[in-house]
Amino acid sequence: MALFGPGLTALWIWLTWGPAPRDLPWPIDGVVVSAALAAWWFLLRSLVFEHRAELLLSRRQLRLVRRRGGPPVLTLDAGEVVGLRRDVAWYRPDDGPAVANQVLQIVVSARGGETCILSLCASPDAALIEAFEAQLAIVLEAEVQHDRSE
Repeated sequence: MALFGPGLTALWIWLTWGPAPRDLPWPIDGVVVSAALAAWWFLLRSLVFEHRAELLLSRRQLRLVRRRGGPPVLTLDAGEVVGLRRDVAWYRPDDGPAVANQVLQIVVSARGGETCILSLCASPDAALIEAFEAQLAIVLEAEVQHDRSE
């Protein structure tokens, strides 16, 4: 969308007011303008409404929010987090070999004494996930549980 919205807008401006302006039929004009507006909306929405995790050191909380400054979708206190673990998930890009994705998961105590596993983030960069896991373990005082497949 980063290229489609601005590119479609530039094409429409060039066709309408460029060196050789063309009089586009109104249905085509409407479709092009609507598609450009939709692409701009998705682009701006992805820039403003990014999902993120906030780690509050003073409260020992992990908050998951949809946009900056927005209300948290989920708040986990340190007492609710039983542990952290890393798992490996494989994905295959459109071209090329399969890539191992390191997935950081949070084990949370649920109602009735059961546990729930929430996948927090994933990256092919194992060092990045390990560093984030270490920081979370310190702040949330969570036990790091390593998977046997590592």
